[in-house]
Amino acid sequence: MKLQVALPVRMNRPMSSLLVMTLQLVAIGLLVGGTAAAQTARLQCSLFETPLNVRAEGQAELLGDINYVCQSSDLGLPGPAASVIVNMLVDLNVPVTNNINGVITDAVLIVNENNCTNPSVVGGATSCGSGAYQDPQYGELLNDGRTIAWDSVSVPFPGEFNASLGGPNPDITRIRITSMRGNASVMGLPDGGDRFPITAILETQPPTGFGLSPHILNVGYARRALAQIDVDLVQGLQCVDDDGSQIATLTFSEGFASAFKTTGTPSFVPQMRSWESGYHAPWSNNGAGASQATQFLVSFSDIPDGVAVKARKSYSSYSNADNLLITLLGETCGDPSEFELDPDSDGNAELAYRVCDTNPFALETIEMGFTTEWDPGNPPAFGEATLGVSFHPIGGSGFASAEDPEPRFVERQGDERDNVRRCLHAAVYYDAPLPVRERPGEQHDPHRNLQRF
Repeated sequence: MKLQVALPVRMNRPMSSLLVMTLQLVAIGLLVGGTAAAQTARLQCSLFETPLNVRAEGQAELLGDINYVCQSSDLGLPGPAASVIVNMLVDLNVPVTNNINGVITDAVLIVNENNCTNPSVVGGATSCGSGAYQDPQYGELLNDGRTIAWDSVSVPFPGEFNASLGGPNPDITRIRITSMRGNASVMGLPDGGDRFPITAILETQPPTGFGLSPHILNVGYARRALAQIDVDLVQGLQCVDDDGSQIATLTFSEGFASAFKTTGTPSFVPQMRSWESGYHAPWSNNGAGASQATQFLVSFSDIPDGVAVKARKSYSSYSNADNLLITLLGETCGDPSEFELDPDSDGNAELAYRVCDTNPFALETIEMGFTTEWDPGNPPAFGEATLGVSFHPIGGSGFASAEDPEPRFVERQGDERDNVRRCLHAAVYYDAPLPVRERPGEQHDPHRNLQRF
C-alpha cells in the first residue's frame, strides 16, 4: 500500500521535489528516534569547594573539601542504570604531600556520606559502611606528583531503584573529596595579610558521565601563619648577682585563626580543620595522616658561659581569654614547673613545644618568659645570646611520603619576620679594666670600660 501511495507522488513530482520529500522523511525519522532516546534521564552535577586558610610555611597542609552535588535531569524518567561508573581526577597547583602507601594516598572520596573507618583502595567496593553505596575510597597519586585519581567510582543515579536500600536512591547524590594535603610553601611567603590561592582542576572520565567540563576551584589560601614575633631584652651587670628577677619574654601570634592546632582524632565530619588530623586512614600517621600537633622550636644561641637560663614546661594564654596552651615535648600538658636549660659547648639550646589546647575561632597569642641567673663571685663570660622561634619540624620531603611527618615546615632563611633574632644581654660591663685602643693623643683611662650600654 505504501508503494502504491508513493508511486503517484513520485510520478507527478520533479526529481528535486522527490529528493526534498525524502530528506524530510528522513529528518522526521531522526526526530522520532531522538525523542525516544531523550526518554532516558541524564545526570546533572554541580561543584563547590570549601577553601581553607593554610600555613604558607607548611609542606603538608590539609586543603579544603571538594563537593559534587548531582541530580537527575528528570525524576519522572528512568536513568540509564542504578549507578554510573566514572573516574575522577584532582590536579593541584602544588605538590601533593599526603602520606602514601605505594601510590595510594590517604586522601578520601565519600559517596552520600557512607562513612567507615577503613576505606577501600578500589571503587565500587561495599565491605564497610551501610553497603547501600560504595565504601569511602583512597585516591591514587599519579606520576606528576600533583594529581590524585579515583577510578571506577560508583555514583548512585538519583531516584533509581537501589536493591541494597530496597527502594529508590535519594533525589540528590553527594560526593565529597577530603583530606588532601599540599605543599603550600612552594607558593612563597606572602606579605602581611596577603594570600596565595591553591587551586584544583577537577576532571571526570568520561566527561559525559557528569555533564561537567574541567573546573578550577580554590581549595586553599596560603597565609603567613607565624606572625608578630617580639622579644623583650634582658640587661644584666656581670658583677651583680642576677637572682632570676629579670625575665626575657618571647611573644608570637597566629597569622590567622586556627593556624595553631592540636593533633585531634580521625573524623568523618566535613571540614573538621580545627586540628591536624583528617579522615580515617588506619595505615597512615596517627590513623588520620597527622603525626603530631602544631609544634614550635624555641632556639637559644650563644648563651654566655656561667649564665643559667630557665624555662617552664608549659605556657598558656588563658589569662588573655584565649585557650592556647603549649607544652614541652614529652611532658604532661599544663605542667607549669620550671627547669634549667642545658646548652651545648657553644651556648646553644633548643626547646620543642606542642599545642595542647587552642581556640580555633580566635586569633591567639602566647608569651613565653625565661629567667636568668648567675653568680657575681664567679662572673659569667661577657656576651649576648639570641632567642627565636619557628615552626617545627623543619625539613623533610616537599612531596608525598611514607615516612615524613605531617605537619612539617620549611625554614625561611634570612626572613627576620619568620625567625626574629633579638639580643639577650648577659653582661654590659666588666668589673675589671679591659684592654682598649686609644685614639692618637688620648691617655689611657682605666675606668673607660665601666659604662652602661
